[in-house]
Amino acid sequence: MPCEFGQELRVGKSVYKKCEITGHSGVAPTYYAHCELQPEDRQLEFAKGEAQAHWIDPASRKEISPCKLKMQDVETMVREYEARAEKIEKPQCYLTNWKGQLTLVTLAKRYRCAFKMNDKKVLEFSRDSGHKPAFQCEGGHFLVTVSADSTVAYEKSGAHWIKLCQPVKKLGEPEDPVDWKNPPAFYDPEQDSAGPKAGSGVQF
Repeated sequence: MPCEFGQELRVGKSVYKKCEITGHSGVAPTYYAHCELQPEDRQLEFAKGEAQAHWIDPASRKEISPCKLKMQDVETMVREYEARAEKIEKPQCYLTNWKGQLTLVTLAKRYRCAFKMNDKKVLEFSRDSGHKPAFQCEGGHFLVTVSADSTVAYEKSGAHWIKLCQPVKKLGEPEDPVDWKNPPAFYDPEQDSAGPKAGSGVQF
């Protein structure tokens, strides 16, 4: 049966709209696409550089129909998918561990955080933002816990505290090993001091 894939998928007399690339595999790679209301027992996939896609039964891997690709549409969809994937794989704002401390990373800069906070700064932050912080970080940042799995980072901008981002918890990032014979100077907001000012511009 005739089949064509672009911003929408046409298979015979059926038309499925709101198509997007939802995943990929391999180095080549092979992309997987999904369209609104398409049958659950069907899948569309195509390899980079090919002129046609494959409308298949994913359980048996049997091809139901080859699909002509509308290349301009597909190239746009691939770019959009890769931009989404880049944001997920390399978030601009996340929490991790660095030198043994919880650390906020934003725009490739690290800001170490501490649970014990500077009372004066906490009072100032709470009065201005209306929130109670959970952690204080270098560089004039606070972390506010919104829910069990959600945190918001704030930073000082002029006289006010503004919402900076909602950091994700980055998993799988290798931690910097700590030399416990020569441990790092931990960031200590209570003393309003730290060792090296890691958050003031230390880059990855």
